[in-house]
Amino acid sequence: MPRLLTEVDVVVGATAATGHLVTARDVEDALAARDGRELFLLDLSLPHNIAPSVSGLPGVTFVDLRAIAEEGQEDEISAASVRAARELVDAEVEQFRTGLRLAGATPVLTALRTAATEAAEAELDRLARRLEGLDGAARQEIGRSVRRIVDKALHQPTVLVRELAADPDGARHIAAFTRLFAAAEDTGASGADDTNDANDPRGKSDPHAKSDPNEKNDPNEKKIEAIA
Repeated sequence: MPRLLTEVDVVVGATAATGHLVTARDVEDALAARDGRELFLLDLSLPHNIAPSVSGLPGVTFVDLRAIAEEGQEDEISAASVRAARELVDAEVEQFRTGLRLAGATPVLTALRTAATEAAEAELDRLARRLEGLDGAARQEIGRSVRRIVDKALHQPTVLVRELAADPDGARHIAAFTRLFAAAEDTGASGADDTNDANDPRGKSDPHAKSDPNEKNDPNEKKIEAIA
C-alpha cells in the first residue's frame, strides 16, 4: 500500500470492507517518499476504508462522508451537485435496466428469425425437388428473393419487440410475445405437416401412390412443368 500511495495523488475509498484499508502508518511511510507532493484522500465508505487519523498529517487532505455533509448543509451549490449526481445515477440505472430488458428480448427474436429461416429453407428445398428442371442460376435467384421477403417480413416485428422491451413494463410485453410466438409456431408446424402430406405425391395417404402407373400424368404436375 505505501508504494501505491507514493505513486498516486488521489485515493478514493468506496468498498464494503469492515476495517481500514489505508492506515495512518501507510500514509506516513508514503509521504516520506513523495518529495512534498500533497495527497488527497476521499473516503465514501461506512465504516471507514481510510483511517480518519490521517487528517492530521501534513500534506494530506482527508474528506469523508461526515465532512461532506457538514460542508454542504448551507451550500446551495453542494445541494445542486447532489441533485445532479442523483439524476445522473438514476439515468444510468434506468439505462442499465433497459439494457437488461432488451437482452431479455434477444432469445425470442432469435427463435423467431430461426423459425422463419428454417421454414423458408424447407420450402426452397421442396420447390427444388418438385421443379427439377430449374437451373442453378434460377434456384439461386429464387432463394435470394425468398430470403429478402423473410428479412422484410421480420423487420417491423423486430423493431416493435425491441421498442416494447425498452418500456418499463417490457418484461410483460416480452412474455406475451413469447407465448404468442410459441402458439403461432405450433399452429404453423401442424399446418405445414398437413400441407406436405396433401401435396406429396408419394404420401402414405394416397392408396394409389405406389401402384398407379399414370401418376406422372397428374394435371397438377403438368401445370408446374408448364410454369417452369
